[in-house]
Amino acid sequence: MSLAAPDPAAPARADASPAASLAALPVLLRPGRPDDVPALLDIYNGQIVSSVSPLHLEPRTLEMWEQWFADHQSDVHPLVVAEAGGRVAGYACLSAFRPPAAYLCTAELSVYVHRDARGRGVATLLMEAILGKARACGRIHSIVSHITGDNEPSRGLHRKMGFELCGTLREAGLKFGRYHDVHVYQLMLGEDA
Repeated sequence: MSLAAPDPAAPARADASPAASLAALPVLLRPGRPDDVPALLDIYNGQIVSSVSPLHLEPRTLEMWEQWFADHQSDVHPLVVAEAGGRVAGYACLSAFRPPAAYLCTAELSVYVHRDARGRGVATLLMEAILGKARACGRIHSIVSHITGDNEPSRGLHRKMGFELCGTLREAGLKFGRYHDVHVYQLMLGEDA
């Protein structure tokens, strides 16, 4: 999950956003649509090249992200998009946690916000919406997030939403020439799921 400012050791990235800022526009939450895929990919790839969240080293391709989009079209693994002024401002999704069938009751949370829309509560809105979908589907017992590095905004939001720190994988990832910790947070949805 990513909410934080770019990693100071990351290479500089040219600002590819249109001149109109997303910061002053009202936010609408909605299901993701196939025509969102390029904008969703741009947000994710922007994080890859400027941040340690995610720990991918190479940008994802459109073909990869079309498959990713297809994988997030169910009640168990939904996708919620934040839109501002007709542009994608961010997204949240629940993904399969691990391949074995025994893990089907656990989902992994991801929330990414466009750099122009940060600091105005978009991540909170997205997280509230995706957690609501998780509870409504009735098949998810727990949600896990892996938060890389010293991403205090993301860690704070997770705590605010009731997630607990389960542990820290010390220096588990190597990116931008440094090792980074991965903090594991979990939210239990209850015995009814």
